[in-house]
Amino acid sequence: METIRKRWTEIDKRTQMLLKFAEEASENATCHSRKLGAVVQSADKGIGIGWNGAPLGADCTDIHGTPPGKCPRKHLKAKTGEMLEICPAVHAEIRALVSCLKAGHDTKGATMYCWCGGIPCKECMKEIADAGITRLYCQTEKTDDLKLRDDSIYYNFELSAKIAEHSNIELIEVYNCD
Repeated sequence: METIRKRWTEIDKRTQMLLKFAEEASENATCHSRKLGAVVQSADKGIGIGWNGAPLGADCTDIHGTPPGKCPRKHLKAKTGEMLEICPAVHAEIRALVSCLKAGHDTKGATMYCWCGGIPCKECMKEIADAGITRLYCQTEKTDDLKLRDDSIYYNFELSAKIAEHSNIELIEVYNCD
């Protein structure tokens, strides 16, 4: 399945609302580096909400003893995609899936809406596929003429797109979300 790219004005109002809901979820992010959000609308109409950050009840700075309000990776001057093994953050997509499952909602055939500036990393995409998500809307800052970014081995967005394709996930990148 080919990645579909649409302008904000080309998607229906309900999809816009759920993407904005994912943007609102990103405001809960406790990550000191990025603010991301995700919403899962399950086939049984349940909703799971997620944001990125330390596991519930924890703080990244508590776990690593870094200065308050400072990302442990940035404190150690890691570049994008480096030293991810020390990052204790739960990604927004995973938290949204867990939220759905905790509430007893089936994710098979569900749709996910991500406010993440691109498509999910390959680690999240594997979990999204395994959860049975069949459609994935991603807010992106890219325009229709830009290619997928490949920042690192972990954040290999090209591989993420291939995972989505081989898992029959309809991947829709939405740009110009202002």
